Amino acid sequence: MRKTYQSKVGLILCAAIALPILLPLIITPFDPNGLIVGLILASVIALPFLFGTHYRIQGHVLEIRCAFIIRIDVDILRITRVSKTRNPISAPALSLDRMEIIYGNGLRHVIISPKDKMGFVHSLKAINDRITVSGVSDQASSIL
Repeated sequence: MRKTYQSKVGLILCAAIALPILLPLIITPFDPNGLIVGLILASVIALPFLFGTHYRIQGHVLEIRCAFIIRIDVDILRITRVSKTRNPISAPALSLDRMEIIYGNGLRHVIISPKDKMGFVHSLKAINDRITVSGVSDQASSIL
C-alpha cells in the first residue's frame, strides 16, 4: 500500500513565516525593486515547505518529509500511540492542529499535522492494529 497525506496548513504558522520576511518591506520606504525581491525571497523560502511537507505510508514504513530539510522514516509496526497535541515545538507540521506519534518502545516521538487525520489514522491502524489512539477526534476513538 502506498498512500500520501499532505500536511494541514495553519494560518498562524503561515503568518509566523511570512511576517518576518514581509515586515521590512512594509516599514521601509516603498521601493518596487525591493518589493519584488522580497516577494521572490518569500516564495523561495515558503513554497518548498508548503508543497514539500507530506507523510507517505509505503509498505510498513511512514515516510515524513518536510521540504529538503527533514526526512524521517518510522516503522509503523513500532508505533505504540497516536495522540492529539498542540505542542508548538518545531516539527514537520505546518499547522498547530497536530498529532504526536510515539514509537520505538515509547522512546521516540515525532509531531505531524496531516490534513486528513481520520484517513491517516485508519491507514496506520490497518498496518498495526495495536496502536493506541487518543484525542484525534471523537469519531476516530469510537471507530478505532
